[in-house]
Amino acid sequence: MKEGFQIEIQKDLSDPDMKLAQNFANEFISKTCRDHMVFSYGGRTGGYASYIRRGKFGYLLLKPTKEGYFENTDLVFRRLSKNQRIFGIVKYTKLIDKATGKTPNINQCMCPKHRGGLKVRWADKKPETFVYARVGEIKG
Repeated sequence: MKEGFQIEIQKDLSDPDMKLAQNFANEFISKTCRDHMVFSYGGRTGGYASYIRRGKFGYLLLKPTKEGYFENTDLVFRRLSKNQRIFGIVKYTKLIDKATGKTPNINQCMCPKHRGGLKVRWADKKPETFVYARVGEIKG
């Protein structure tokens, strides 16, 4: 298999956050494999209208409420590596907006162009993660 990817999850998540992260990762893997390795939330290449571009904020995970709506969590699905297809689910508080030097503002349009395309870097260093799943080759 030429295309592939790896998903990592931050180690120090609470139990509800870990369950949410695992459910999201399983859904991402299922959709991507079903669609012939076209990444869910990003297309085959992670182009302009994508949450999984290199060095960008990513997709903020949502959790359902009792009323049938969705609310933001503090978990973000993003690309972790610039050279390989390694994605991760980490807390957004571990990121810093490159323009302002502060924690990213999550109270804005959630499309890939605005919040999803926000340029970010790690606050101190990349948080410790574990490999949750690997599918195929992760080069590229």
